[in-house]
Amino acid sequence: MDTLLHYFSINTVFVTIGTYEMSYLEFFWTISNIICVYLASRNNIWNRPIWLIWVILYIFLFYQIQLYADLGEQFYFFITGIYGRYAWSVYWKQQNNKSDIWLLTAQYRWLYSIGIGICTALLIWIIAHL
Repeated sequence: MDTLLHYFSINTVFVTIGTYEMSYLEFFWTISNIICVYLASRNNIWNRPIWLIWVILYIFLFYQIQLYADLGEQFYFFITGIYGRYAWSVYWKQQNNKSDIWLLTAQYRWLYSIGIGICTALLIWIIAHL
């Protein structure tokens, strides 16, 4: 068990690029991120499980560098990632295993923009009063 945790430490160097010492955690986070973006650009449903691996690696990283707010955010991303995988698979089956990329209508773009603005203002207020 200690050997496995050794690879998740930010202090265990996997490779040195120039003067930067990259840990196993950072290296595999980068690889999973590249794979996830590639699969998402191809509209491939398998980007979600890779994305969940990416989020888990981020959890280990943020915990070690003591960025606890970002750590908490990763748990939210994990939950929404599981829901996203479920929703995408249901939509994918309804479309006979064909998932097209679609855009929001102008009305929904406005609604989402207003909702994001309100949530951002609320989050700023909460953080300012901690």
